[in-house]
Amino acid sequence: MERFIHTRGDFDYQYNEDIFEKEKAMLQDWDSFETDYKGRMSPFAKETLYRKYLQGMTVKDLSLKFGILPQRVKAIIYQKHLYWVEVYPKLGETHQRMALEMEV
Repeated sequence: MERFIHTRGDFDYQYNEDIFEKEKAMLQDWDSFETDYKGRMSPFAKETLYRKYLQGMTVKDLSLKFGILPQRVKAIIYQKHLYWVEVYPKLGETHQRMALEMEV
């Protein structure tokens, strides 16, 4: 039993170490790294959606472009607007980087 626990502990440690290395590599190179968000939009896609909306794209066009429901587009726009108008001016750049790192 002790051998099983020891082997299992080593396996879990290596698995966690691999995940940590992948996350570290992703944080160092945002643009060319693809990750699995399990059905969620990445933080970068949400920011892109918000910026396209500010440039004049309609909710319907954004819905078709990103493949999400119009209600979800509106929710993301609302959340991003709230963040940039209410949260970011109070908490600043450091908070933004920490939140982005935690999201990823």
